[in-house]
Amino acid sequence: SRQSVWRYCLSMVLTGLWPQPALVLAAGSGICLSPSSFRVDLVQGLSPRAAERLQRAFKRLKGHIFNSPSRAHTHLQVEGGVEWLAQLSVRVASSDLRLTVRTNESYELTVNLSGAQLLAPTVYGALHGLETFSQLTSPLANCGVGINASTVFIQDAPRFRWRGLMLDTARHFLPVPTLTGMLDAMSYNKLNVLHWHISDSQSFPLATRKTKALARGAFAPHLVYTTSDVQAVIAFAADRGIRVVPELDSPGHATSWSLGYPNATLPQCHTTDPTANATFALLADLVSEVSALFPDEFFHIGGDEVDFNCWNNSERVVAYMSRHNLPRNNTGFKELTVQYIGRVASLLGEQGKTVIAWQEAMDHYGPTAANPTPPSPQLPANAVIEQWLEPEWNWANLSAITGEGYLGRPDARWPAGFQGFEALVTLGWYLDAVADLNSWEAVYVREPLTNQSCTYDSHHREVSCECKCPSGPWRDDKCHCYDLRGKADAAAKVLGGEAPIWGEHIDASNLESRAWPRASAVAERLWSAMELNNATAATPRMLKHRCRMLERGVRVTPLGPGFC
Repeated sequence: SRQSVWRYCLSMVLTGLWPQPALVLAAGSGICLSPSSFRVDLVQGLSPRAAERLQRAFKRLKGHIFNSPSRAHTHLQVEGGVEWLAQLSVRVASSDLRLTVRTNESYELTVNLSGAQLLAPTVYGALHGLETFSQLTSPLANCGVGINASTVFIQDAPRFRWRGLMLDTARHFLPVPTLTGMLDAMSYNKLNVLHWHISDSQSFPLATRKTKALARGAFAPHLVYTTSDVQAVIAFAADRGIRVVPELDSPGHATSWSLGYPNATLPQCHTTDPTANATFALLADLVSEVSALFPDEFFHIGGDEVDFNCWNNSERVVAYMSRHNLPRNNTGFKELTVQYIGRVASLLGEQGKTVIAWQEAMDHYGPTAANPTPPSPQLPANAVIEQWLEPEWNWANLSAITGEGYLGRPDARWPAGFQGFEALVTLGWYLDAVADLNSWEAVYVREPLTNQSCTYDSHHREVSCECKCPSGPWRDDKCHCYDLRGKADAAAKVLGGEAPIWGEHIDASNLESRAWPRASAVAERLWSAMELNNATAATPRMLKHRCRMLERGVRVTPLGPGFC
Protein backbone atom coordinates (compact mmCIF):
# COMPACT_ATOMS: atom_id res chain seq x y z
CA SER A 1 0.00 0.00 0.00
CA ARG A 2 0.98 3.65 -0.29
CA GLN A 3 1.38 3.85 3.50
CA SER A 4 3.66 0.81 3.70
CA VAL A 5 5.78 2.24 0.89
CA TRP A 6 6.08 5.46 2.87
CA ARG A 7 7.23 3.60 6.01
CA TYR A 8 9.70 1.64 3.89
CA CYS A 9 11.16 4.91 2.65
CA LEU A 10 11.68 6.09 6.21
CA SER A 11 13.69 2.95 6.89
CA MET A 12 15.78 3.77 3.84
CA VAL A 13 16.66 7.18 5.37
CA LEU A 14 14.84 9.03 2.59
CA THR A 15 13.29 11.07 5.39
CA GLY A 16 13.45 14.50 3.81
CA LEU A 17 10.72 14.44 1.17
CA TRP A 18 8.11 17.15 1.74
CA PRO A 19 5.34 17.07 0.76
CA GLN A 20 5.37 13.28 0.67
CA PRO A 21 4.98 11.97 -2.91
CA ALA A 22 2.15 9.64 -3.86
CA LEU A 23 4.44 6.66 -4.51
CA VAL A 24 8.09 6.16 -3.54
CA LEU A 25 10.18 3.03 -4.01
CA ALA A 26 13.84 2.99 -2.95
CA ALA A 27 16.63 0.46 -2.56
CA GLY A 28 20.41 0.17 -2.62
CA SER A 29 23.28 1.68 -0.68
CA GLY A 30 23.53 5.08 -2.32
CA ILE A 31 24.93 7.11 -5.19
CA CYS A 32 27.10 10.24 -5.27
CA LEU A 33 26.89 13.51 -7.22
CA SER A 34 29.85 15.67 -8.21
CA PRO A 35 29.47 19.42 -8.78
CA SER A 36 32.07 19.26 -11.54
CA SER A 37 30.50 16.45 -13.57
CA PHE A 38 26.79 16.19 -12.71
CA ARG A 39 24.60 17.52 -15.54
CA VAL A 40 20.92 18.35 -15.92
CA ASP A 41 19.84 18.08 -19.55
CA LEU A 42 16.64 18.80 -21.42
CA VAL A 43 16.45 15.91 -23.83
CA GLN A 44 13.67 16.89 -26.18
CA GLY A 45 12.82 20.03 -28.06
CA LEU A 46 10.64 22.64 -26.37
CA SER A 47 9.84 26.21 -27.31
CA PRO A 48 12.60 28.71 -26.44
CA ARG A 49 10.53 30.24 -23.61
CA ALA A 50 9.71 26.87 -22.08
CA ALA A 51 13.32 25.74 -22.35
CA GLU A 52 14.55 28.98 -20.75
CA ARG A 53 12.16 28.54 -17.82
CA LEU A 54 13.49 25.05 -17.23
CA GLN A 55 17.13 26.10 -17.62
CA ARG A 56 16.63 28.67 -14.85
CA ALA A 57 15.15 25.91 -12.71
CA PHE A 58 18.14 23.66 -13.49
CA LYS A 59 20.46 26.38 -12.22
CA ARG A 60 18.47 26.71 -9.00
CA LEU A 61 18.51 22.93 -8.58
CA LYS A 62 22.30 22.66 -8.76
CA GLY A 63 22.61 25.53 -6.30
CA HIS A 64 20.37 23.74 -3.82
CA ILE A 65 22.26 20.47 -4.21
CA PHE A 66 25.86 21.67 -4.09
CA ASN A 67 25.87 25.04 -2.30
CA SER A 68 24.34 24.05 1.02
CA PRO A 69 26.39 25.28 4.02
CA SER A 70 25.85 21.99 5.88
CA ARG A 71 26.99 19.60 3.16
CA ALA A 72 30.33 18.93 4.90
CA HIS A 73 28.74 17.82 8.19
CA THR A 74 27.30 14.32 8.14
CA HIS A 75 27.72 10.83 9.49
CA LEU A 76 25.98 9.21 6.51
CA GLN A 77 28.00 7.59 3.75
CA VAL A 78 27.66 5.32 0.75
CA GLU A 79 28.33 1.72 1.71
CA GLY A 80 30.80 -0.22 -0.43
CA GLY A 81 32.27 1.25 -3.60
CA VAL A 82 31.33 4.79 -4.55
CA GLU A 83 29.14 5.15 -7.65
CA TRP A 84 28.58 8.52 -9.33
CA LEU A 85 25.39 9.85 -10.91
CA ALA A 86 26.37 11.64 -14.09
CA GLN A 87 23.12 13.07 -15.40
CA LEU A 88 19.49 13.95 -14.78
CA SER A 89 17.58 13.85 -18.07
CA VAL A 90 14.38 15.89 -18.18
CA ARG A 91 11.62 15.15 -20.71
CA VAL A 92 8.57 17.43 -20.88
CA ALA A 93 5.72 16.65 -23.25
CA SER A 94 4.35 20.17 -23.79
CA SER A 95 5.77 23.66 -24.25
CA ASP A 96 2.50 25.22 -23.09
CA LEU A 97 3.40 27.76 -20.39
CA ARG A 98 -0.17 28.65 -19.48
CA LEU A 99 -0.57 28.13 -15.74
CA THR A 100 -4.15 27.55 -14.62
CA VAL A 101 -6.14 25.69 -12.00
CA ARG A 102 -6.38 22.85 -14.54
CA THR A 103 -2.63 22.53 -15.26
CA ASN A 104 -1.30 18.98 -14.96
CA GLU A 105 1.35 19.07 -12.20
CA SER A 106 2.24 15.38 -12.17
CA TYR A 107 5.71 13.95 -12.72
CA GLU A 108 7.65 10.69 -12.62
CA LEU A 109 11.22 10.44 -11.36
CA THR A 110 13.61 7.50 -11.75
CA VAL A 111 17.14 7.24 -10.35
CA ASN A 112 19.54 4.34 -10.87
CA LEU A 113 23.24 3.76 -11.47
CA SER A 114 22.91 4.44 -15.18
CA GLY A 115 21.35 7.86 -14.67
CA ALA A 116 18.26 9.73 -13.56
CA GLN A 117 15.20 10.62 -15.61
CA LEU A 118 12.38 13.07 -14.94
CA LEU A 119 9.21 12.80 -17.04
CA ALA A 120 6.39 15.35 -16.89
CA PRO A 121 3.49 16.39 -19.13
CA THR A 122 4.08 20.09 -18.41
CA VAL A 123 6.86 22.43 -17.43
CA TYR A 124 5.16 22.89 -14.06
CA GLY A 125 5.10 19.18 -13.31
CA ALA A 126 8.80 19.15 -14.14
CA LEU A 127 9.43 22.00 -11.67
CA HIS A 128 7.87 19.91 -8.90
CA GLY A 129 9.94 16.92 -9.95
CA LEU A 130 13.14 18.98 -9.79
CA GLU A 131 12.25 20.05 -6.25
CA THR A 132 11.73 16.42 -5.26
CA PHE A 133 15.07 15.44 -6.82
CA SER A 134 16.82 18.15 -4.80
CA GLN A 135 15.19 16.77 -1.63
CA LEU A 136 16.52 13.28 -2.37
CA THR A 137 20.07 14.57 -2.00
CA SER A 138 21.87 14.92 1.31
CA PRO A 139 25.47 15.22 2.55
CA LEU A 140 27.43 11.96 2.46
CA ALA A 141 30.73 11.71 4.31
CA ASN A 142 32.70 9.84 1.68
CA CYS A 143 31.63 11.77 -1.43
CA GLY A 144 30.27 15.16 -0.36
CA VAL A 145 26.70 14.90 -1.57
CA GLY A 146 24.53 12.12 -2.89
CA ILE A 147 21.32 10.13 -2.63
CA ASN A 148 21.07 7.59 0.17
CA ALA A 149 19.66 4.96 -2.19
CA SER A 150 20.99 3.87 -5.56
CA THR A 151 17.58 3.04 -7.04
CA VAL A 152 14.59 5.35 -6.61
CA PHE A 153 11.23 5.44 -8.38
CA ILE A 154 8.68 8.18 -7.65
CA GLN A 155 5.25 8.80 -9.16
CA ASP A 156 3.58 11.94 -7.92
CA ALA A 157 0.67 14.30 -8.43
CA PRO A 158 -1.17 16.67 -6.09
CA ARG A 159 -4.37 15.74 -4.31
CA PHE A 160 -5.80 19.26 -4.71
CA ARG A 161 -5.41 21.68 -7.60
CA TRP A 162 -5.36 24.83 -5.42
CA ARG A 163 -2.66 25.00 -2.73
CA GLY A 164 -2.31 28.57 -1.62
CA LEU A 165 -0.86 31.10 0.75
CA MET A 166 -2.60 34.44 1.34
CA LEU A 167 -0.38 37.45 2.02
CA ASP A 168 -1.76 40.74 3.36
CA THR A 169 0.07 43.81 2.03
CA ALA A 170 -2.47 46.31 3.36
CA ARG A 171 -1.88 46.09 7.13
CA HIS A 172 1.89 46.25 6.55
CA PHE A 173 3.58 46.97 3.23
CA LEU A 174 5.72 43.99 2.22
CA PRO A 175 8.63 44.91 -0.08
CA VAL A 176 8.98 43.02 -3.35
CA PRO A 177 12.06 41.06 -2.12
CA THR A 178 9.96 39.86 0.82
CA LEU A 179 7.25 38.67 -1.55
CA THR A 180 9.72 36.90 -3.82
CA GLY A 181 11.38 35.27 -0.81
CA MET A 182 8.01 33.86 0.19
CA LEU A 183 7.48 32.64 -3.37
CA ASP A 184 10.78 30.76 -3.22
CA ALA A 185 9.71 29.15 0.06
CA MET A 186 6.34 28.25 -1.44
CA SER A 187 8.07 26.48 -4.32
CA TYR A 188 10.07 24.36 -1.85
CA ASN A 189 6.69 23.12 -0.56
CA LYS A 190 4.90 22.77 -3.93
CA LEU A 191 2.37 25.48 -3.07
CA ASN A 192 1.00 26.90 -6.30
CA VAL A 193 -1.16 29.98 -5.54
CA LEU A 194 -0.24 33.34 -4.01
CA HIS A 195 -3.51 34.98 -2.97
CA TRP A 196 -2.47 38.64 -2.82
CA HIS A 197 -4.74 40.54 -0.43
CA ILE A 198 -3.65 43.89 -1.83
CA SER A 199 -5.89 46.43 -0.11
CA ASP A 200 -7.83 46.85 3.11
CA SER A 201 -9.06 49.66 5.36
CA GLN A 202 -5.53 50.43 6.54
CA SER A 203 -3.95 51.10 3.13
CA PHE A 204 -4.32 50.87 -0.63
CA PRO A 205 -0.75 50.23 -1.81
CA LEU A 206 -1.34 49.70 -5.54
CA ALA A 207 -0.47 52.36 -8.12
CA THR A 208 -2.97 52.42 -10.97
CA ARG A 209 -3.27 54.63 -14.03
CA LYS A 210 -7.05 55.00 -14.36
CA THR A 211 -7.72 55.31 -10.62
CA LYS A 212 -4.44 56.81 -9.43
CA ALA A 213 -6.06 58.71 -6.54
CA LEU A 214 -6.59 55.37 -4.77
CA ALA A 215 -2.87 55.32 -3.96
CA ARG A 216 -3.47 58.29 -1.65
CA GLY A 217 -4.61 55.55 0.70
CA ALA A 218 -1.09 54.09 0.88
CA PHE A 219 0.91 54.49 4.11
CA ALA A 220 3.38 56.71 2.23
CA PRO A 221 3.94 57.70 -1.41
CA HIS A 222 6.85 55.28 -1.76
CA LEU A 223 4.99 52.37 -0.15
CA VAL A 224 3.10 51.35 -3.28
CA TYR A 225 3.44 48.59 -5.82
CA THR A 226 4.01 49.91 -9.32
CA THR A 227 2.96 48.11 -12.46
CA SER A 228 6.58 46.99 -12.87
CA ASP A 229 6.61 45.64 -9.30
CA VAL A 230 3.49 43.58 -9.89
CA GLN A 231 4.77 42.25 -13.19
CA ALA A 232 8.06 41.25 -11.55
CA VAL A 233 6.24 39.36 -8.78
CA ILE A 234 4.01 37.57 -11.31
CA ALA A 235 6.98 36.60 -13.50
CA PHE A 236 8.99 35.39 -10.50
CA ALA A 237 6.02 33.31 -9.36
CA ALA A 238 5.39 31.80 -12.79
CA ASP A 239 9.02 30.70 -12.98
CA ARG A 240 8.28 28.60 -9.90
CA GLY A 241 4.90 27.25 -10.97
CA ILE A 242 2.91 29.68 -8.82
CA ARG A 243 -0.17 31.64 -9.89
CA VAL A 244 -0.88 35.09 -8.43
CA VAL A 245 -4.53 35.90 -7.66
CA PRO A 246 -5.38 39.50 -6.68
CA GLU A 247 -7.92 40.50 -4.05
CA LEU A 248 -9.43 43.98 -3.81
CA ASP A 249 -11.82 43.67 -0.88
CA SER A 250 -15.14 45.54 -0.97
CA PRO A 251 -17.68 46.69 0.03
CA GLY A 252 -16.18 46.19 3.51
CA HIS A 253 -12.56 46.84 4.48
CA ALA A 254 -12.39 49.89 2.21
CA THR A 255 -11.62 52.90 4.43
CA SER A 256 -8.39 53.57 2.51
CA TRP A 257 -10.36 54.15 -0.68
CA SER A 258 -11.97 57.25 0.85
CA LEU A 259 -8.79 59.34 0.74
CA GLY A 260 -8.90 59.39 -3.03
CA TYR A 261 -12.59 58.86 -3.72
CA PRO A 262 -14.74 60.23 -0.87
CA ASN A 263 -17.88 60.23 -3.05
CA ALA A 264 -17.57 56.46 -3.55
CA THR A 265 -17.10 55.49 0.08
CA LEU A 266 -18.63 55.57 3.54
CA PRO A 267 -15.45 55.90 5.62
CA GLN A 268 -17.32 55.86 8.93
CA CYS A 269 -18.54 52.37 7.94
CA HIS A 270 -15.19 51.27 6.47
CA THR A 271 -17.01 50.46 3.21
CA THR A 272 -17.51 51.61 -0.30
CA ASP A 273 -20.90 53.25 -0.86
CA PRO A 274 -23.17 50.54 -2.30
CA THR A 275 -25.70 53.16 -3.43
CA ALA A 276 -23.53 55.64 -5.33
CA ASN A 277 -23.01 55.71 -9.10
CA ALA A 278 -19.51 57.02 -8.39
CA THR A 279 -18.67 53.73 -6.68
CA PHE A 280 -19.43 51.63 -9.73
CA ALA A 281 -17.70 54.05 -12.10
CA LEU A 282 -14.60 53.72 -9.92
CA LEU A 283 -14.94 49.94 -9.78
CA ALA A 284 -15.34 49.67 -13.56
CA ASP A 285 -12.04 51.49 -14.14
CA LEU A 286 -10.23 49.68 -11.33
CA VAL A 287 -11.42 46.21 -12.29
CA SER A 288 -10.53 46.64 -15.96
CA GLU A 289 -6.99 47.83 -15.21
CA VAL A 290 -6.19 45.30 -12.49
CA SER A 291 -7.70 42.48 -14.55
CA ALA A 292 -5.31 43.33 -17.37
CA LEU A 293 -2.36 43.51 -14.96
CA PHE A 294 -2.97 40.09 -13.41
CA PRO A 295 -3.22 37.36 -16.07
CA ASP A 296 -4.79 34.71 -13.81
CA GLU A 297 -8.39 33.78 -14.59
CA PHE A 298 -9.49 34.34 -10.97
CA PHE A 299 -10.14 37.64 -9.19
CA HIS A 300 -11.06 37.81 -5.49
CA ILE A 301 -13.67 40.45 -4.66
CA GLY A 302 -13.72 40.06 -0.86
CA GLY A 303 -17.30 40.59 0.27
CA ASP A 304 -16.72 39.90 3.98
CA GLU A 305 -17.53 41.64 7.26
CA VAL A 306 -19.88 44.43 6.15
CA ASP A 307 -21.13 46.59 9.03
CA PHE A 308 -24.91 46.64 8.58
CA ASN A 309 -25.41 48.63 11.78
CA CYS A 310 -23.32 51.43 10.34
CA TRP A 311 -25.22 51.36 7.06
CA ASN A 312 -28.39 51.67 9.12
CA ASN A 313 -27.04 55.00 10.42
CA SER A 314 -25.96 56.32 7.02
CA GLU A 315 -28.36 58.88 5.58
CA ARG A 316 -27.28 58.03 2.03
CA VAL A 317 -27.87 54.30 2.49
CA VAL A 318 -31.16 54.68 4.35
CA ALA A 319 -32.52 57.09 1.72
CA TYR A 320 -31.52 54.70 -1.08
CA MET A 321 -33.22 51.78 0.62
CA SER A 322 -36.39 53.79 1.08
CA ARG A 323 -36.43 54.75 -2.62
CA HIS A 324 -35.95 51.11 -3.65
CA ASN A 325 -38.41 49.60 -1.14
CA LEU A 326 -35.75 47.68 0.74
CA PRO A 327 -36.64 47.03 4.39
CA ARG A 328 -34.42 48.74 6.92
CA ASN A 329 -33.43 45.51 8.62
CA ASN A 330 -30.98 42.66 8.24
CA THR A 331 -32.88 41.25 5.26
CA GLY A 332 -32.75 44.57 3.46
CA PHE A 333 -29.06 45.12 4.09
CA LYS A 334 -28.30 41.60 2.90
CA GLU A 335 -30.22 42.32 -0.29
CA LEU A 336 -28.25 45.55 -0.76
CA THR A 337 -25.01 43.59 -0.35
CA VAL A 338 -26.25 40.96 -2.82
CA GLN A 339 -26.95 43.67 -5.39
CA TYR A 340 -23.52 45.22 -4.86
CA ILE A 341 -21.63 41.92 -5.16
CA GLY A 342 -23.68 41.02 -8.23
CA ARG A 343 -22.67 44.27 -9.96
CA VAL A 344 -18.99 43.76 -9.13
CA ALA A 345 -19.20 40.19 -10.39
CA SER A 346 -20.72 41.44 -13.64
CA LEU A 347 -17.85 43.89 -14.11
CA LEU A 348 -15.38 41.05 -13.65
CA GLY A 349 -17.34 38.84 -16.02
CA GLU A 350 -16.91 41.50 -18.69
CA GLN A 351 -13.15 41.12 -18.18
CA GLY A 352 -13.33 37.33 -18.52
CA LYS A 353 -12.55 36.74 -14.85
CA THR A 354 -13.91 34.10 -12.48
CA VAL A 355 -15.09 35.53 -9.16
CA ILE A 356 -13.84 34.39 -5.76
CA ALA A 357 -15.53 35.73 -2.64
CA TRP A 358 -15.34 35.15 1.10
CA GLN A 359 -18.20 33.01 2.29
CA GLU A 360 -20.40 35.87 3.53
CA ALA A 361 -21.13 36.53 -0.14
CA MET A 362 -23.02 33.25 -0.10
CA ASP A 363 -24.32 33.56 3.46
CA HIS A 364 -26.38 36.55 2.40
CA TYR A 365 -28.34 34.31 0.05
CA GLY A 366 -28.77 31.54 2.58
CA PRO A 367 -31.72 30.23 4.54
CA THR A 368 -33.11 32.09 7.52
CA ALA A 369 -35.58 30.95 10.16
CA ALA A 370 -38.31 32.86 8.34
CA ASN A 371 -37.30 31.67 4.86
CA PRO A 372 -35.70 28.21 4.91
CA THR A 373 -35.84 27.84 1.11
CA PRO A 374 -34.49 31.05 -0.44
CA PRO A 375 -34.02 31.64 -4.17
CA SER A 376 -30.87 30.39 -5.86
CA PRO A 377 -27.78 32.55 -5.38
CA GLN A 378 -27.27 35.29 -7.92
CA LEU A 379 -23.51 34.90 -8.01
CA PRO A 380 -22.15 33.51 -11.29
CA ALA A 381 -22.50 29.75 -11.44
CA ASN A 382 -18.72 29.39 -11.74
CA ALA A 383 -17.98 31.54 -8.67
CA VAL A 384 -15.68 30.14 -6.00
CA ILE A 385 -16.56 30.58 -2.31
CA GLU A 386 -13.74 30.75 0.23
CA GLN A 387 -14.77 29.24 3.56
CA TRP A 388 -13.33 30.83 6.68
CA LEU A 389 -16.06 30.94 9.35
CA GLU A 390 -16.68 28.30 11.99
CA PRO A 391 -19.86 26.29 11.30
CA GLU A 392 -21.49 27.47 14.53
CA TRP A 393 -21.22 31.10 13.41
CA ASN A 394 -23.10 30.75 10.15
CA TRP A 395 -24.80 28.33 7.81
CA ALA A 396 -22.63 28.45 4.70
CA ASN A 397 -20.24 25.74 5.78
CA LEU A 398 -18.51 23.53 3.25
CA SER A 399 -21.49 21.19 3.00
CA ALA A 400 -23.80 24.05 2.08
CA ILE A 401 -21.33 25.76 -0.27
CA THR A 402 -20.88 22.64 -2.36
CA GLY A 403 -24.63 21.96 -2.50
CA GLU A 404 -24.53 18.92 -0.22
CA GLY A 405 -27.00 20.46 2.22
CA TYR A 406 -27.46 22.51 5.38
CA LEU A 407 -26.54 20.52 8.45
CA GLY A 408 -29.12 19.77 11.10
CA ARG A 409 -31.92 21.52 9.23
CA PRO A 410 -33.42 19.25 6.56
CA ASP A 411 -35.94 21.91 5.49
CA ALA A 412 -33.16 24.46 4.91
CA ARG A 413 -31.89 23.79 1.43
CA TRP A 414 -31.29 25.42 -1.91
CA PRO A 415 -34.03 24.94 -4.49
CA ALA A 416 -33.93 22.05 -6.93
CA GLY A 417 -31.44 22.61 -9.70
CA PHE A 418 -28.84 24.51 -7.69
CA GLN A 419 -25.68 22.43 -7.74
CA GLY A 420 -23.52 24.42 -5.32
CA PHE A 421 -20.29 26.32 -5.82
CA GLU A 422 -16.66 25.32 -6.01
CA ALA A 423 -14.93 26.04 -2.72
CA LEU A 424 -11.64 26.88 -1.06
CA VAL A 425 -10.91 25.97 2.57
CA THR A 426 -9.01 28.13 5.06
CA LEU A 427 -10.65 27.07 8.33
CA GLY A 428 -7.99 26.00 10.84
CA TRP A 429 -5.07 27.33 8.79
CA TYR A 430 -4.79 30.99 9.88
CA LEU A 431 -1.03 31.38 10.28
CA ASP A 432 -1.16 34.82 11.91
CA ALA A 433 -2.47 33.15 15.08
CA VAL A 434 0.28 33.82 17.63
CA ALA A 435 -0.79 31.11 20.07
CA ASP A 436 -0.11 28.36 17.55
CA LEU A 437 3.38 29.32 16.38
CA ASN A 438 4.88 25.92 17.16
CA SER A 439 1.82 23.76 16.70
CA TRP A 440 2.39 22.63 13.14
CA GLU A 441 0.86 19.32 14.18
CA ALA A 442 -2.58 20.91 14.69
CA VAL A 443 -2.35 22.46 11.24
CA TYR A 444 -1.17 19.17 9.76
CA VAL A 445 -4.10 17.06 10.94
CA ARG A 446 -6.75 19.52 9.72
CA GLU A 447 -8.49 17.60 6.94
CA PRO A 448 -9.96 19.97 4.31
CA LEU A 449 -13.09 17.91 3.64
CA THR A 450 -14.42 17.80 7.22
CA ASN A 451 -14.61 20.00 10.30
CA GLN A 452 -14.16 17.00 12.56
CA SER A 453 -11.04 16.71 14.67
CA CYS A 454 -9.75 13.16 14.40
CA THR A 455 -7.07 11.10 16.11
CA TYR A 456 -5.19 8.35 14.32
CA ASP A 457 -3.21 5.26 15.22
CA SER A 458 0.28 4.41 13.97
CA HIS A 459 -1.22 2.89 10.83
CA HIS A 460 -3.01 6.17 9.94
CA ARG A 461 -6.42 4.75 10.80
CA GLU A 462 -9.02 6.95 12.48
CA VAL A 463 -9.43 6.20 16.17
CA SER A 464 -12.06 8.82 16.93
CA CYS A 465 -13.50 12.01 15.46
CA GLU A 466 -15.47 14.80 17.09
CA CYS A 467 -16.45 18.42 16.64
CA LYS A 468 -17.70 21.07 19.02
CA CYS A 469 -21.45 21.30 19.51
CA PRO A 470 -22.45 24.75 18.24
CA SER A 471 -25.27 26.77 19.71
CA GLY A 472 -27.97 28.85 18.07
CA PRO A 473 -31.69 29.05 17.36
CA TRP A 474 -31.56 26.38 14.65
CA ARG A 475 -29.46 23.88 16.58
CA ASP A 476 -30.60 20.91 18.60
CA ASP A 477 -28.62 18.92 21.13
CA LYS A 478 -26.64 17.02 18.51
CA CYS A 479 -23.36 17.97 16.91
CA HIS A 480 -23.73 18.64 13.19
CA CYS A 481 -20.32 17.99 11.71
CA TYR A 482 -19.81 18.11 7.97
CA ASP A 483 -17.80 15.41 6.26
CA LEU A 484 -17.45 15.33 2.49
CA ARG A 485 -15.09 12.37 2.49
CA GLY A 486 -16.73 9.68 0.40
CA LYS A 487 -19.20 12.17 -1.14
CA ALA A 488 -17.67 12.38 -4.58
CA ASP A 489 -19.82 15.12 -6.13
CA ALA A 490 -19.43 17.56 -3.23
CA ALA A 491 -15.76 16.73 -2.63
CA ALA A 492 -14.96 17.36 -6.30
CA LYS A 493 -16.12 20.96 -5.84
CA VAL A 494 -13.40 21.60 -3.24
CA LEU A 495 -10.56 23.00 -5.35
CA GLY A 496 -8.21 23.00 -2.37
CA GLY A 497 -7.36 25.58 0.21
CA GLU A 498 -5.19 28.41 1.45
CA ALA A 499 -3.33 29.42 4.58
CA PRO A 500 -4.05 33.11 5.25
CA ILE A 501 -1.47 35.32 6.98
CA TRP A 502 -3.25 38.50 8.05
CA GLY A 503 -0.88 41.39 8.56
CA GLU A 504 -1.99 43.35 11.63
CA HIS A 505 1.07 42.13 13.55
CA ILE A 506 3.22 40.84 10.70
CA ASP A 507 5.69 42.67 8.50
CA ALA A 508 8.88 41.78 6.65
CA SER A 509 10.72 41.22 9.94
CA ASN A 510 8.62 38.27 11.10
CA LEU A 511 6.62 37.07 8.09
CA GLU A 512 8.74 34.01 7.31
CA SER A 513 9.04 32.82 10.91
CA ARG A 514 5.31 33.25 11.43
CA ALA A 515 4.47 31.33 8.25
CA TRP A 516 6.98 28.48 8.29
CA PRO A 517 6.94 25.60 9.00
CA ARG A 518 3.18 25.65 9.61
CA ALA A 519 2.61 26.53 5.95
CA SER A 520 4.62 23.41 5.12
CA ALA A 521 2.07 21.39 7.08
CA VAL A 522 -0.72 22.93 4.99
CA ALA A 523 1.26 22.17 1.83
CA GLU A 524 1.49 18.47 2.61
CA ARG A 525 -2.16 18.30 3.61
CA LEU A 526 -3.13 19.73 0.21
CA TRP A 527 -0.62 17.75 -1.86
CA SER A 528 -0.31 14.32 -0.28
CA ALA A 529 -2.73 11.45 0.27
CA MET A 530 -5.60 11.98 2.72
CA GLU A 531 -4.46 8.89 4.64
CA LEU A 532 -1.07 10.45 5.36
CA ASN A 533 -2.25 12.22 8.50
CA ASN A 534 -0.11 11.16 11.46
CA ALA A 535 1.92 14.15 12.67
CA THR A 536 4.12 11.99 14.90
CA ALA A 537 5.14 9.83 11.96
CA ALA A 538 5.72 12.95 9.84
CA THR A 539 8.00 14.62 12.42
CA PRO A 540 11.35 13.24 11.13
CA ARG A 541 10.56 14.51 7.65
CA MET A 542 9.37 17.87 8.98
CA LEU A 543 12.56 18.36 11.01
CA LYS A 544 14.74 17.62 8.01
CA HIS A 545 12.60 19.84 5.79
CA ARG A 546 12.93 22.71 8.25
CA CYS A 547 16.71 22.35 8.20
CA ARG A 548 16.70 22.34 4.41
CA MET A 549 14.62 25.51 4.27
CA LEU A 550 17.00 27.20 6.71
CA GLU A 551 19.90 26.23 4.47
CA ARG A 552 18.09 27.89 1.58
CA GLY A 553 17.71 31.13 3.49
CA VAL A 554 14.16 30.85 4.84
CA ARG A 555 13.78 32.02 8.45
CA VAL A 556 11.81 29.06 9.80
CA THR A 557 10.56 28.95 13.39
CA PRO A 558 12.40 26.36 15.53
CA LEU A 559 10.48 23.23 16.43
CA GLY A 560 12.57 22.51 19.50
CA PRO A 561 16.24 21.78 20.21
CA GLY A 562 18.24 20.77 17.15
CA PHE A 563 21.53 21.24 15.39
CA CYS A 564 20.05 23.43 12.65
